[in-house]
Amino acid sequence: MDLPGARVIPAENARALLAPHLPHDVIDQELMLAEPAEYGDVLVVDGDAALSRDLHLDWEHMLADGRRVRGILIRGDLSIDGDIVNTNWDGGPFLVVMGRARVRHIFKRGAPIVFAGPLEASGVVLCEYNHGVLRALAGVRAQSLINDDHLCELGAPIDAIVFATRVDDPRAFLKQDFYYEDDDGEVYLIDDIATVLKANILAGTAIFKAGAPRRR
Repeated sequence: MDLPGARVIPAENARALLAPHLPHDVIDQELMLAEPAEYGDVLVVDGDAALSRDLHLDWEHMLADGRRVRGILIRGDLSIDGDIVNTNWDGGPFLVVMGRARVRHIFKRGAPIVFAGPLEASGVVLCEYNHGVLRALAGVRAQSLINDDHLCELGAPIDAIVFATRVDDPRAFLKQDFYYEDDDGEVYLIDDIATVLKANILAGTAIFKAGAPRRR
Protein backbone atom coordinates (compact mmCIF):
# COMPACT_ATOMS: atom_id res chain seq x y z
CA MET A 1 0.00 0.00 0.00
CA ASP A 2 1.65 3.19 -1.24
CA LEU A 3 0.04 6.21 0.43
CA PRO A 4 2.04 9.46 0.28
CA GLY A 5 2.93 10.87 3.69
CA ALA A 6 1.82 7.76 5.57
CA ARG A 7 3.52 6.09 8.51
CA VAL A 8 2.82 2.77 10.21
CA ILE A 9 1.79 2.80 13.87
CA PRO A 10 0.66 0.08 16.30
CA ALA A 11 -3.06 -0.51 16.61
CA GLU A 12 -3.15 0.69 20.22
CA ASN A 13 -1.76 4.07 19.11
CA ALA A 14 -4.44 4.38 16.45
CA ARG A 15 -7.06 3.46 19.04
CA ALA A 16 -5.85 6.29 21.27
CA LEU A 17 -6.04 8.77 18.37
CA LEU A 18 -9.62 7.79 17.57
CA ALA A 19 -10.95 7.47 21.13
CA PRO A 20 -11.95 11.17 21.46
CA HIS A 21 -13.84 11.10 18.15
CA LEU A 22 -15.65 7.77 17.66
CA PRO A 23 -17.75 5.50 19.91
CA HIS A 24 -15.83 2.69 21.56
CA ASP A 25 -17.95 -0.03 19.94
CA VAL A 26 -17.08 1.33 16.50
CA ILE A 27 -13.37 1.47 17.37
CA ASP A 28 -13.17 -1.94 19.04
CA GLN A 29 -15.76 -4.04 17.20
CA GLU A 30 -16.01 -2.59 13.69
CA LEU A 31 -12.42 -1.39 13.26
CA MET A 32 -11.10 -4.26 15.43
CA LEU A 33 -8.52 -2.05 17.09
CA ALA A 34 -8.81 -3.98 20.35
CA GLU A 35 -7.74 -7.21 18.62
CA PRO A 36 -4.24 -8.68 19.11
CA ALA A 37 -1.17 -7.33 17.35
CA GLU A 38 -1.15 -10.15 14.80
CA TYR A 39 -4.15 -8.50 13.14
CA GLY A 40 -1.70 -5.88 11.92
CA ASP A 41 -0.71 -2.27 12.33
CA VAL A 42 -2.40 0.89 11.06
CA LEU A 43 -1.34 3.15 8.23
CA VAL A 44 -1.87 6.76 9.33
CA VAL A 45 -1.58 10.10 7.53
CA ASP A 46 -1.38 12.93 10.03
CA GLY A 47 -2.58 15.61 7.58
CA ASP A 48 -4.34 15.55 4.23
CA ALA A 49 -3.94 12.76 1.67
CA ALA A 50 -4.38 12.80 -2.10
CA LEU A 51 -4.36 9.92 -4.58
CA SER A 52 -4.46 10.02 -8.38
CA ARG A 53 -5.69 6.42 -8.59
CA ASP A 54 -8.22 4.06 -7.02
CA LEU A 55 -7.90 3.16 -3.35
CA HIS A 56 -8.28 -0.61 -2.86
CA LEU A 57 -9.49 -1.81 0.54
CA ASP A 58 -8.78 -5.52 0.22
CA TRP A 59 -6.42 -7.62 2.31
CA GLU A 60 -4.14 -8.50 -0.59
CA HIS A 61 -3.25 -4.81 -0.99
CA MET A 62 -2.53 -4.12 2.68
CA LEU A 63 1.19 -4.37 3.26
CA ALA A 64 3.31 -1.37 4.22
CA ASP A 65 7.06 -1.59 4.79
CA GLY A 66 6.65 -5.37 4.74
CA ARG A 67 4.15 -5.26 7.63
CA ARG A 68 0.52 -6.30 7.57
CA VAL A 69 -1.88 -3.36 7.94
CA ARG A 70 -5.40 -3.72 9.36
CA GLY A 71 -6.60 -0.30 8.27
CA ILE A 72 -5.98 3.28 7.16
CA LEU A 73 -6.51 6.42 9.24
CA ILE A 74 -6.51 9.80 7.50
CA ARG A 75 -6.47 12.52 10.14
CA GLY A 76 -7.11 15.30 7.60
CA ASP A 77 -8.92 15.43 4.26
CA LEU A 78 -8.84 12.69 1.61
CA SER A 79 -9.02 13.48 -2.10
CA ILE A 80 -9.07 10.63 -4.63
CA ASP A 81 -9.08 11.05 -8.43
CA GLY A 82 -10.65 7.63 -8.72
CA ASP A 83 -12.76 5.19 -6.73
CA ILE A 84 -12.70 3.50 -3.35
CA VAL A 85 -13.00 -0.23 -4.09
CA ASN A 86 -13.57 -3.11 -1.65
CA THR A 87 -14.29 -6.49 -3.26
CA ASN A 88 -13.88 -8.84 -0.26
CA TRP A 89 -17.33 -10.06 0.77
CA ASP A 90 -16.60 -10.79 4.42
CA GLY A 91 -14.28 -7.97 5.42
CA GLY A 92 -11.31 -5.91 4.48
CA PRO A 93 -9.06 -3.28 6.01
CA PHE A 94 -10.86 -0.32 7.51
CA LEU A 95 -10.75 3.26 6.29
CA VAL A 96 -11.35 6.20 8.63
CA VAL A 97 -11.25 9.78 7.32
CA MET A 98 -11.49 12.48 9.97
CA GLY A 99 -11.76 15.39 7.53
CA ARG A 100 -13.57 15.94 4.25
CA ALA A 101 -13.50 13.08 1.72
CA ARG A 102 -13.76 13.60 -2.04
CA VAL A 103 -13.97 10.62 -4.39
CA ARG A 104 -15.60 9.54 -7.66
CA HIS A 105 -17.38 6.25 -6.88
CA ILE A 106 -17.37 4.00 -3.82
CA PHE A 107 -17.94 0.28 -4.40
CA LYS A 108 -17.81 -1.54 -1.09
CA ARG A 109 -18.63 -4.87 0.49
CA GLY A 110 -17.28 -6.14 3.82
CA ALA A 111 -14.74 -3.49 4.85
CA PRO A 112 -15.71 -0.94 7.52
CA ILE A 113 -15.53 2.67 6.31
CA VAL A 114 -16.08 5.70 8.54
CA PHE A 115 -16.21 9.26 7.26
CA ALA A 116 -16.18 11.55 10.29
CA GLY A 117 -16.26 14.60 8.01
CA PRO A 118 -18.43 15.29 4.95
CA LEU A 119 -18.39 12.77 2.11
CA GLU A 120 -18.53 14.10 -1.45
CA ALA A 121 -18.80 11.57 -4.28
CA SER A 122 -19.07 12.91 -7.81
CA GLY A 123 -20.56 9.56 -8.79
CA VAL A 124 -22.27 6.71 -6.95
CA VAL A 125 -21.84 5.09 -3.53
CA LEU A 126 -22.75 1.39 -3.82
CA CYS A 127 -22.80 -0.64 -0.58
CA GLU A 128 -23.27 -4.36 -1.08
CA TYR A 129 -23.85 -7.39 1.17
CA ASN A 130 -24.66 -7.70 4.88
CA HIS A 131 -21.07 -7.63 6.17
CA GLY A 132 -19.27 -4.37 6.72
CA VAL A 133 -20.53 -0.88 7.44
CA LEU A 134 -20.52 2.60 5.93
CA ARG A 135 -20.77 5.53 8.33
CA ALA A 136 -20.94 9.02 6.81
CA LEU A 137 -21.36 10.90 10.06
CA ALA A 138 -21.23 14.47 8.74
CA GLY A 139 -23.43 14.01 5.70
CA VAL A 140 -23.06 12.86 2.11
CA ARG A 141 -23.41 14.46 -1.30
CA ALA A 142 -23.43 12.11 -4.29
CA GLN A 143 -25.29 11.33 -7.46
CA SER A 144 -26.77 8.40 -5.58
CA LEU A 145 -26.27 6.02 -2.68
CA ILE A 146 -27.41 2.44 -3.22
CA ASN A 147 -27.81 0.18 -0.20
CA ASP A 148 -28.00 -3.51 -1.11
CA ASP A 149 -28.54 -5.18 2.29
CA HIS A 150 -25.79 -3.16 4.00
CA LEU A 151 -25.45 -1.28 7.29
CA CYS A 152 -25.31 2.43 6.46
CA GLU A 153 -25.37 5.32 8.93
CA LEU A 154 -25.90 8.65 7.17
CA GLY A 155 -25.70 11.89 9.07
CA ALA A 156 -27.11 15.18 7.82
CA PRO A 157 -27.04 16.82 5.39
CA ILE A 158 -27.86 14.32 2.64
CA ASP A 159 -27.96 15.35 -1.02
CA ALA A 160 -28.36 12.17 -3.07
CA ILE A 161 -30.79 9.69 -4.51
CA VAL A 162 -30.87 7.11 -1.71
CA PHE A 163 -32.16 3.70 -2.82
CA ALA A 164 -32.35 0.62 -0.58
CA THR A 165 -32.87 -2.54 -2.62
CA ARG A 166 -34.58 -4.43 0.23
CA VAL A 167 -36.92 -1.56 1.21
CA ASP A 168 -37.75 0.80 -1.64
CA ASP A 169 -40.06 0.22 -4.58
CA PRO A 170 -37.76 0.02 -7.62
CA ARG A 171 -40.52 1.43 -9.84
CA ALA A 172 -40.06 4.79 -8.11
CA PHE A 173 -36.29 4.81 -8.66
CA LEU A 174 -34.87 2.55 -11.35
CA LYS A 175 -35.19 2.35 -15.09
CA GLN A 176 -37.33 -0.59 -16.13
CA ASP A 177 -34.31 -2.59 -17.31
CA PHE A 178 -33.50 -3.44 -13.69
CA TYR A 179 -36.78 -4.92 -12.41
CA TYR A 180 -39.80 -6.86 -13.58
CA GLU A 181 -43.37 -7.59 -12.51
CA ASP A 182 -44.93 -11.04 -12.40
CA ASP A 183 -48.47 -11.91 -13.44
CA ASP A 184 -49.76 -11.02 -9.97
CA GLY A 185 -48.21 -7.55 -10.06
CA GLU A 186 -45.40 -8.37 -7.65
CA VAL A 187 -42.21 -6.43 -8.38
CA TYR A 188 -38.75 -8.04 -8.31
CA LEU A 189 -35.26 -6.78 -8.97
CA ILE A 190 -33.32 -8.68 -11.60
CA ASP A 191 -30.79 -11.24 -10.40
CA ASP A 192 -27.43 -10.05 -9.04
CA ILE A 193 -28.69 -6.50 -9.03
CA ALA A 194 -25.63 -4.92 -7.40
CA THR A 195 -23.25 -6.39 -9.98
CA VAL A 196 -25.48 -5.28 -12.84
CA LEU A 197 -25.85 -1.77 -11.44
CA LYS A 198 -22.10 -1.45 -10.93
CA ALA A 199 -21.41 -2.50 -14.52
CA ASN A 200 -23.85 0.11 -15.80
CA ILE A 201 -22.41 2.80 -13.54
CA LEU A 202 -18.88 2.13 -14.80
CA ALA A 203 -20.16 2.15 -18.40
CA GLY A 204 -21.76 5.54 -17.83
CA THR A 205 -25.27 4.16 -18.41
CA ALA A 206 -28.12 5.78 -16.50
CA ILE A 207 -29.70 3.47 -13.93
CA PHE A 208 -32.26 5.80 -12.34
CA LYS A 209 -35.44 6.98 -14.03
CA ALA A 210 -36.08 10.66 -14.62
CA GLY A 211 -37.64 12.18 -11.52
CA ALA A 212 -36.30 9.56 -9.09
CA PRO A 213 -36.73 11.04 -5.59
CA ARG A 214 -33.70 12.79 -4.17
CA ARG A 215 -33.08 13.45 -0.51
CA ARG A 216 -31.95 16.96 0.31
